[in-house]
Amino acid sequence: MESYKSDALHWNLEQAKKVHDLSLIALKNYDQISTETNITMHSKDTALKRFDSFYHDLHDFKTMSRDNAKNAQHREASLTQPKELINDQQKAMITIENFLKGVYYFTVDEARIDGESIFLTEAKHTTKESFPSLNDILDGLMKMVVFCNLEHVCVDSREYQVKPVLKLTSAKPSLSERNKMLLKKLHEEADLNGFEIVLQ
Repeated sequence: MESYKSDALHWNLEQAKKVHDLSLIALKNYDQISTETNITMHSKDTALKRFDSFYHDLHDFKTMSRDNAKNAQHREASLTQPKELINDQQKAMITIENFLKGVYYFTVDEARIDGESIFLTEAKHTTKESFPSLNDILDGLMKMVVFCNLEHVCVDSREYQVKPVLKLTSAKPSLSERNKMLLKKLHEEADLNGFEIVLQ
């Protein structure tokens, strides 16, 4: 199980979960005010139904989203795209849990254990150009952001030190001056943030 810091969406969901409990406290206080002032609160039952509906809709949404993410993870892990040049390591499914118990499901193109380290590789390939597209590279960098922020990475209850890798491959491995500059920038980012760039 891996963990990393929460994002704004998950923080909002956590706060929304508290609405039901807060609503019950508010209703209890309204009851006390009604008793003290002899003023009856309108539609108390309606308010309770709305609070319950909000709470259950949120739970159903989270359950459906989680199930969809898990199914997508399994589909991705079972496929190897023809354009991907990956080694004989199998794709791996990783489940990430943040400190608010939010769960996220990812796949990684290559996973390799070497001693106390586990190498998680995101592979980007192109058959038409000498270098993967900028959009593909940005997608790979987003994975590096996630992998670089993992705090505890375990396989079969054994903890490993994570080594994120962004692998860029091409059927035409000739770099233009522009792509050489881009690659230099990528190496600088990799050095600053603790991941590796592999070019093939």
